[in-house]
Amino acid sequence: MKFDITMQFDKRAIEKEISRGVNSAMRDIARKLNRRFSEIGRTAEGRDLDSVKSEVTRAFRSEGADISEPELTEYAQHLIEGAVISFEPGTLRA
Repeated sequence: MKFDITMQFDKRAIEKEISRGVNSAMRDIARKLNRRFSEIGRTAEGRDLDSVKSEVTRAFRSEGADISEPELTEYAQHLIEGAVISFEPGTLRA
């Protein structure tokens, strides 16, 4: 026996669900990066730039992200100087 089923989807509802998922993932990534940067910041002061850059690179890569060399150097230098770095996720709207 074969059944032919025609399904219709509410495109707007699907887009809204996708946005919720993406926003949740962005919040999670920001939370993880904030935690990791806090850890790096506690030990970065007075350390050499290259070792801090390595940790910053690993933090981003652990979340599936890459960072440019200029940004990497800037983040590492700020951490060495004792700055607190915090990430705030953007919001995707459907």
